[in-house]
Amino acid sequence: MRHEEMFVDAALHADPADENRFMLHETWQSHEDVLTVQLARPYRAAWHEAQPELLAGERKISMWQKLRDDRACADDIQRKQNVQEEWHTRSR
Repeated sequence: MRHEEMFVDAALHADPADENRFMLHETWQSHEDVLTVQLARPYRAAWHEAQPELLAGERKISMWQKLRDDRACADDIQRKQNVQEEWHTRSR
């Protein structure tokens, strides 16, 4: 799905309290596009068909409204990596 025009990002989460519980969080530019186009993509067919065998219960889909987004900038990430590398070097 990363090659789809309306795709923003996706993250797979595991519940630390339940090894069989996962959440796939997908972000798309258009809610309408997800409902009318993305869910019907051919590459999703195998996943939809396999769900009864793979899932312990019924899949739950919900739509959330993003209120805020915050990300580290490239400079912040590099600075953190430099600090970690320096600490690792000193601790040897």
